[in-house]
Amino acid sequence: MPILSKLNPLAAKPVTRGFNTGFNTIGRVKRTPDSRTRKELMQSIDAYSQNNETIKSLAKAIKSLDDKTLGTINDLLELSSSSELLTETVANVDKKFKQNVNNNLIKNIITASKENPDAIKFIDSVINNTDNLTSKAVLAGISKEFILNKNSARQLAATSEVMPNIAKEALDGAFFNPYELKAQKDFIEYLNVFTAPSNKPDKIKSIFSEVCPICEKSKEPIPIDVIQYLQSSAPMTQIRENLKTAEEVIKNLGEKAKDFNIVEFITRNINLK
Repeated sequence: MPILSKLNPLAAKPVTRGFNTGFNTIGRVKRTPDSRTRKELMQSIDAYSQNNETIKSLAKAIKSLDDKTLGTINDLLELSSSSELLTETVANVDKKFKQNVNNNLIKNIITASKENPDAIKFIDSVINNTDNLTSKAVLAGISKEFILNKNSARQLAATSEVMPNIAKEALDGAFFNPYELKAQKDFIEYLNVFTAPSNKPDKIKSIFSEVCPICEKSKEPIPIDVIQYLQSSAPMTQIRENLKTAEEVIKNLGEKAKDFNIVEFITRNINLK
């Protein structure tokens, strides 16, 4: 008598973006844009519902969302379907991430899709610009208060735009320590600086589009105090005028430019012409 498999060969399978295939690098990544159709996204929710009671109970609400948000939820489920078991520290990140996905995160995203869509853009930007473990580390601790805080919506939108730059600055060349996850913790602290509700969105974006290009003209690395810059009260109109002068100053300083406090210069010298 033949032995019948208990597995259903016709069961739906998720259409994934390949996060868990091949060698997973640590640090900044650039993922291929999500090209899944709505039918494929729906199929994936059905597949995850088979073994996930939370998704099964939320399936109707999830399927009512727009394609972009559907894609975000599928990405989270794809990430949570893998385990990084290098060390106990890494395993704990996995555990906390999966718990947040199942207990809070997806429910909060359903609400945010109507109340604070910029939070979803922020989550997408993290997933699409950082490796699996770093994404999990960030999203394991992302709270309901953070996702639904409309007061920081503009800051989240601006931070999402410059996420590739932030990932490059914070993660490129960072040493991966699976016992401490220092690079991941530093990245989270960096994100907290950028997403503070008191920040001006135009200043968040100007760090990489206006300040960094001036500093890069120096032969020596010039440090940029991001916190001092974002918290400064100097208007962007004056900062832009000062940047023109700063470029000439840097050129004249030569090798001494490494000691130049550009943030102090462009935010405090408000009377420069």
